[in-house]
Amino acid sequence: MGATAAAVAGQSVTVSAAIRMRYVLNEIWRPKETEGRREVILNAAGSGTLLRQIIQGAPVDLFISASPAELDELERNGLIVPGSRCTLAANRLVTIFPLDGPIVDRFQDLALPGRGKIAIGNPKTVPAGRYARSALESAGLWEPLQDRLVFAENVRQVVEYVARGDVDAGLVYRTDAALFGERIETGPEPPVGSYPPILYQAAILTEAAAPQAAGELLKQLLAPRGRQLLRRYGFTTPVETP
Repeated sequence: MGATAAAVAGQSVTVSAAIRMRYVLNEIWRPKETEGRREVILNAAGSGTLLRQIIQGAPVDLFISASPAELDELERNGLIVPGSRCTLAANRLVTIFPLDGPIVDRFQDLALPGRGKIAIGNPKTVPAGRYARSALESAGLWEPLQDRLVFAENVRQVVEYVARGDVDAGLVYRTDAALFGERIETGPEPPVGSYPPILYQAAILTEAAAPQAAGELLKQLLAPRGRQLLRRYGFTTPVETP
């Protein structure tokens, strides 16, 4: 049964989700041309942006973040329903390069002389940027690369900078590298363990107008079909059964 079919007629469900999740969500919650089915309103943006919107009072039923940090903050402020928080999927970082540009053989080679600018998400607001900073710090590259780093507002912007040749390299999620593979070249990944696990987590908000329906949507993502879609788009999914 589709997500919209399972809910009460006449009331929408608002989902704020990390931008990379929108392809999966649009597919699993594709609107049905049937009267009496609840509408799913998807607001896809950077997790930091979505967090600020929620704290400022935006009406959201279900929040899906690209890192646990945003949900940690909401939980500290009593803004998520106890017991509703769960891990949906995981991701990894990878380096990307312009199609006509040189590619490094090792992650550490990003700091070699003659290399140009490197785009990452802004670590202050973009989860991918925080992961990238951790990876660069672990490799001893954060300080040496300070003058060459370009901060983007989201991962998609990093991809655009690299694809246009505005920068010589970037750090993005593996799922984004796969999605835009025809426009960029993929290089080495940072060493395993050089940054915290990239976990996509979800929770129902305490101010949700439709918490039951939000729970039904979440169950669909945790069900076999939801996990299959997540893997199709490049995520890895937890082994345990919900």
